Amino acid sequence: MAYDYSFIRTRVEDRILFMTFDRPEALNACTEDDHRQMSEIPAEIAADASVDVVVATGAGRAFSVGGHHDLLEALTLDAGVRARVERDARTMIHSLAELDKPLIVALNGYAMGGGLAFALMGDIIVAERGVRFADGHVLAAVAAGDGGVLTWPLYAGLLKSKRWLLTGEFITVEEAERVGLVTELVDPGGSLERATEFARQLATLPQEPIRYTKRALNQWFRLGLNTAFDLSCAYEFMTLGSPATAAHVQRLKTTGLGGQCGSSPA
Repeated sequence: MAYDYSFIRTRVEDRILFMTFDRPEALNACTEDDHRQMSEIPAEIAADASVDVVVATGAGRAFSVGGHHDLLEALTLDAGVRARVERDARTMIHSLAELDKPLIVALNGYAMGGGLAFALMGDIIVAERGVRFADGHVLAAVAAGDGGVLTWPLYAGLLKSKRWLLTGEFITVEEAERVGLVTELVDPGGSLERATEFARQLATLPQEPIRYTKRALNQWFRLGLNTAFDLSCAYEFMTLGSPATAAHVQRLKTTGLGGQCGSSPA
């Protein structure tokens, strides 16, 4: 299968699909079209008979910091853009929850917004020491809706999740590993190699039991998809039209930073 994407670079090797968010000069911030690509690729992976396992990472020093400031500005100004991007956000998380093939994430750098949402849907998350990430929606006057209310409470518990989602502060991967948000820590530069080791191990095992096991485990996601997640997604896009969010986007444009929400990772 040919993966025809501009934002996501792909290659298949030994039944492993390697996908890389590829706009390093902007910390892999995404445009509206890029966001659509992120929502479409899980279904393509599911349908690709040549792929058993997926490894996802980012080019440069970020995994992905979410929406580019131009996309954020459009979201604050245009209800049509908000409707399209909300649809894609729902599709991305629902499709990742339905993906039976293992997704291994090499968390090589900063992750925020939709980038972090994608990463936290991984089945194994290998993170490099020193990396930080944040669900900083509230700092931009936006309700957390990219998937944080789905994944964080399942991994770290409700009380710990409230601490990070209500403040929007960065969490180090060392703390994230301690509370259960990432699987394993490696030295800087080593996440892709270790993620590939996991992928090769899984690719050699019987695939049907792996997929059924993942499908059963992801029932925990399905319980929250049509309740907490869909509600949070609606709140996110409702608050994206607020004056406070528009002011935040203008600050991002002034500094020249991408990144979906919250404080700058720089």
